[in-house]
Amino acid sequence: MSLLNKKIVSIYLILLVTAFSAHAENLLPEPFKHLNGRHAPQWGPNCHNTALVFSGLASHLRFTEADEILFWLSSPLCREVRTDEKLHYGDIGQIWSSESSTGLYHSFIHISTNEVFSKRGVWTQDPFLLEHKDDLFKEFIRTDVQPTCLRSTRKNGDCRYWVSYFRCKPLAQYLAENSVPFTKKMKTIAQELSSIEQRISQIAMREVKAPPGAELRSSLNRLQKSLESDRSNASFLHQIFGVRIISLKQQIQVWGL
Repeated sequence: MSLLNKKIVSIYLILLVTAFSAHAENLLPEPFKHLNGRHAPQWGPNCHNTALVFSGLASHLRFTEADEILFWLSSPLCREVRTDEKLHYGDIGQIWSSESSTGLYHSFIHISTNEVFSKRGVWTQDPFLLEHKDDLFKEFIRTDVQPTCLRSTRKNGDCRYWVSYFRCKPLAQYLAENSVPFTKKMKTIAQELSSIEQRISQIAMREVKAPPGAELRSSLNRLQKSLESDRSNASFLHQIFGVRIISLKQQIQVWGL
């Protein structure tokens, strides 16, 4: 191939990649469009959290325990998509593993037939990434599986790795549709927890400097005790706040704050 032809091919490939990137990012909503290809500068934001924020079940980028997303998937806000149903934009995809303690291995968002979005992991080198579904599966499944395992159900004992999907309502929509009662105490806890969560997210993305860890731990412990003291009220809101607090405490513990 002549030098001229090599340059033409090189320019063509650059234009092709640029065009694909522009097309791909147009598939993402505004907050995630700017995250695509980026890395979180601090340990914390992970695949489970990214899926929850995209779905309107969490509001800030931060660490999310597997138990937190499992709570949501089992809640009235989510249902498992049957294997004979067509997938919708925004469905939460789950890669399960028989070797994982919780069963859950990776969370991602279904964008289109061939494209998915997720954060590749919890570490700073793991990017937020819109990519071909096959590339994601090669990274996390890393073994040949039966095609039926790639569109299965949450409980599957026949596959070492398998993939299922969930369709969820945003939390705000669910609360509005079901007139969930907010007591004065619950409103106070919700506001304080949201404020702490926002600060932790800003630290994770290095938008602000970290405050003394004792301050964050004290605030979370106080909110947790406030929830636990109200034993008579095991409401859905209590459960939501409880799983969020556990994830947030794990986040600041790993940071060493």
